[in-house]
Amino acid sequence: MNLGYRETTNLENSMYEFLVAALATDSLTVKDDKGNNKEITVRVGETFNADWSLPTVSLYEDSELAPRGFIGNNRRIKDHLLIIDIRALDSRMRKDLTDWVTDTINDGFPFYEYTQSGDPDNPNKVQTGYVRVDFLFNRPLRLGDTVDMVDKYRQNISINCGITLIGS
Repeated sequence: MNLGYRETTNLENSMYEFLVAALATDSLTVKDDKGNNKEITVRVGETFNADWSLPTVSLYEDSELAPRGFIGNNRRIKDHLLIIDIRALDSRMRKDLTDWVTDTINDGFPFYEYTQSGDPDNPNKVQTGYVRVDFLFNRPLRLGDTVDMVDKYRQNISINCGITLIGS
């Protein structure tokens, strides 16, 4: 049996698609220190990879809380802790991107269940719910001036997410 996409992967991919679509809808770019327009990339993953470029919004699920929903019932009510890291070229860009991301996801976003298709880059998807977003923590990471550029202007946002399935 092939293990398909599970809830965590579906959640990460749903937020990824939502942010990518919002960037396209808003035609959002930022200016670098020379006044050139820079595109903002969105990535899923905890670790910054060498093939990523700044500015980048990366996201990943960190943990899950799943207490029993009701006494005498095995149903679990799951909440997910999602981490969003914004890596920018300067502090102004970090602040502006943070404001844009928090404003954009504030009302939640559609939840899709993905299934594998013949093209691994384009899985099938069906909207099966909606994701509620509760902000928990939002802070710049001040790691000093001697850190690599990918961490110098980094913002860390922690959100608690719950999925409400359609029809429940």
